[in-house]
Amino acid sequence: MNFVTSSLGEIGRLLISMDEQELTFTRRPETVDPKLLPVLPGNYETPSGRRFVIKLDKDGTLVIAFVGQPDLKLLPYRGLKFRIKEAADTVFEFVLAGGKVQHLKQTDPSGEYLMPRRN
Repeated sequence: MNFVTSSLGEIGRLLISMDEQELTFTRRPETVDPKLLPVLPGNYETPSGRRFVIKLDKDGTLVIAFVGQPDLKLLPYRGLKFRIKEAADTVFEFVLAGGKVQHLKQTDPSGEYLMPRRN
């Protein structure tokens, strides 16, 4: 048995050799509770003061939108944690209190950053 891990060190696949064949088991991607999705979009601000928007696309996908840049799709990771394809080692987590988003936390190799919601 071989475990294949992601860049974050988490198991994504399991490979098993049986009867001269290799079987692959892939972890299913997480989904977000559909009731929480409408709570997450809004205006946010980086620690440097740059504003951006989290939007909900028609297909139910969350995206990060900075002015003058292409939108980045947020891929469900775990609970309210998301990743982006463009930076596999970056995790975005929505932090809620009382059913409302307080801030978006970004964790990457350079550190952890809190981006408050600004509505």
